[in-house]
Amino acid sequence: MIRGHLYGCNRRQITSSYLELAATLTELADGRELILDGAIIAQASTGARLRTCCNSGCMSCAAEQTAHRRGSVRLFLFDVLADSGNSLTAPLYLELRDRLHALEFTATPVQTHRAG
Repeated sequence: MIRGHLYGCNRRQITSSYLELAATLTELADGRELILDGAIIAQASTGARLRTCCNSGCMSCAAEQTAHRRGSVRLFLFDVLADSGNSLTAPLYLELRDRLHALEFTATPVQTHRAG
């Protein structure tokens, strides 16, 4: 059962276009209620990369429909906005980054960015 939901830049639900990501996130969250910020990277049928943001502030969105995709889809996470109902918008950036890395969401197709 998929409990996770994905939303695009315009706050439109895009879960049905990325069922594999929603299923992976649901499994990785292991019952925790998380609000995460990230970008979905997919490949278009033309071979071009498509980028779909999963936050309301992203300015560069691309096509979100499954019909225009081929190959693998990946979700790159870059922020934890809430954890178990607690807003995490007030902590300092470094603390938020540490929380994101502590999730250890490294199973393909979901990845957290780790600074080198």
